[in-house]
Amino acid sequence: MRTVAFLNSKGGVGKTTSSFMTAEAARRAGYSTAVLDVDPQGSASDWAEQAIEAGTPLRFTVQDANQRTMHPKSARANVDYLFIDTGPNDPAIIVEAAKLADLVVIPTRSSPADLDRAFQTYDSISGATALMLWDIDPRRQLYRQAQQIIAAQDRVLLASEIPSREDVNKLWFTDLSVENLYGYEAVFEELHAVLNVLEMETSHDS
Repeated sequence: MRTVAFLNSKGGVGKTTSSFMTAEAARRAGYSTAVLDVDPQGSASDWAEQAIEAGTPLRFTVQDANQRTMHPKSARANVDYLFIDTGPNDPAIIVEAAKLADLVVIPTRSSPADLDRAFQTYDSISGATALMLWDIDPRRQLYRQAQQIIAAQDRVLLASEIPSREDVNKLWFTDLSVENLYGYEAVFEELHAVLNVLEMETSHDS
């Protein structure tokens, strides 16, 4: 099983959305998937429950956990990919989720304030980590500036980006049965490729 954690000490930057959309993209690519909800607000679990109540359940497992019970086995499934959804402003959970993950992804908007918080989270993690620009508009100067700042700071940035689309917000509490996942197909393909490389490097080192 491969584990990917979506982390950021700032709220409202797409951690739950990214966990679900990437899990769905992985499922469509032929992999079994699950999401571990360690956000005290329980946004991922609420989404799953409301989708069930609407008669359109998600096609992957969503499991509640906390800092004490956070473990791949708590997903209750032998899956190919486990995605961890975390909340903001809880350093202990962020640290534990990062330890558990094979790869950490930090979604962030392109404003200087958002980038600053994303960099703080990035610098607190010792394992394989990458930033992901989320809710972006390529026409805006802030987007171009963000790319330059990230390059100057020498942080790893995913090539895949998530555009600013109202349609993405409309998918909350649904079963994600839409044709277009708005860039998350490319996110999963990139994460899959990165994890292949990381596994090869680990195997070579051992």
